Amino acid sequence: MTEPLELKRPQAEEGPHFRGPSLDEFHLAILVPSGSLWNTGFAMSLLKCVQSMHQVPIGRRHSYRIHNQQSSMLPYSREAGFLAALAMEPEPTHILMLDSDMEFPEDTIHWMVWRDEPVLLANYVKRCVPTIPVTRGFDNRYVYTHQSDNGLVEVKFGGLGCCLVKMEVVKKLKRPWFNFNWRPDPTTPGNWLIDGEDTGFFNKVREAGYKAMLDHDLSKHVNHIGELVYTNRMGELTERENDEAIYGKSAA
Repeated sequence: MTEPLELKRPQAEEGPHFRGPSLDEFHLAILVPSGSLWNTGFAMSLLKCVQSMHQVPIGRRHSYRIHNQQSSMLPYSREAGFLAALAMEPEPTHILMLDSDMEFPEDTIHWMVWRDEPVLLANYVKRCVPTIPVTRGFDNRYVYTHQSDNGLVEVKFGGLGCCLVKMEVVKKLKRPWFNFNWRPDPTTPGNWLIDGEDTGFFNKVREAGYKAMLDHDLSKHVNHIGELVYTNRMGELTERENDEAIYGKSAA
């Protein structure tokens, strides 16, 4: 990767401060699974990201395509999105998965490419109160993003609402890329648990020899949109209560 370019932000406090990358080739497939409607906050976030790529190109030769797969079955939408990306010309160097109920900074794409990780994801919280993150570590505990957290950390799995994957990774993953998996509940005989398509995807990433890296700096500016806007800050405020409820009052 060559020396990054400086990307001027209108208001630096709105997102992470960074220097944008400059690559020889950058071709991006933006995959958006959705129903029939997009949230306006998501639409504006995506428009601003696309605008910033025009203002400060990431590659000397660059292109991008946006593929929206509409379906009520999320694993199908994600699978169809990957197939569409593989059929694009020129072939994408990166795939960016964005869910239509997310908000993110206008420099998100520049920032994620600058990190130069094979698989990079943002942390965000579930749309519930009290809030809990979508990301877990290798100890199976939730990974919180605090305001004091910075840098990258390897995680076991997380959400695919904001995740950048290099094409070299995709080509090494076995299909189906996204699938549900039922498994017995180890704590309650007779009960079954289901792993979502995001868990299945990150399992395949590890099987292919890659790490899934979570970016705390970006995550502090990524929100999950519902009836409320659920922020990582809300998750931080309720972390102790969540831990006591999930792991017991003796949890650290």
